[in-house]
Amino acid sequence: MFKAKMTLEEAKRVYMNNKCSLFVMAREDKLNYDLYRKLNISSMTERKWKKEMIDGQVKQFEKSGDVDLFNSICELCECFNDRNTLCLLMGLIDKINIEDTKTALCIAETIMGRKILSERSGMIFWAYDLGMKKEVVMLCRKVLSLINIDSVEERYQARAKRDYETIEAIMDMCKVVL
Repeated sequence: MFKAKMTLEEAKRVYMNNKCSLFVMAREDKLNYDLYRKLNISSMTERKWKKEMIDGQVKQFEKSGDVDLFNSICELCECFNDRNTLCLLMGLIDKINIEDTKTALCIAETIMGRKILSERSGMIFWAYDLGMKKEVVMLCRKVLSLINIDSVEERYQARAKRDYETIEAIMDMCKVVL
């Protein structure tokens, strides 16, 4: 049955079920996306919902240490770009269950950012842009310890080498000296 309207509570559920992303909603749930857009929900309300989702995921993460949940939290936090949110994420890093090389490299890449360097994505540039120099150094050190190129399994050597080159470039861009 076609539904012509959506309540605010339904909109919140749909928004959260689509990773708090209008892009995901438009791609994966077009009918609800159209109904959602008709409500003209403010960005302030969406931020509030996103914050609620982050808080819920952080509680789950603190119990599990799940790497995928950590990455999801990082994605949700990208729009907040403030000191408190960055410090929250930094506090979660050491709680991640890192069981293998692949997971360690994944976390290193999350901290460095997954986009091309000119996009300045990732937690290190976030800290740098906020003038948090001590945190930049801490994050760079964490990435280097996660990459730990000398102990990486052979099948991940090329990826670790690429990540090492990336962190060196980031450190150069941010003028980090260890």
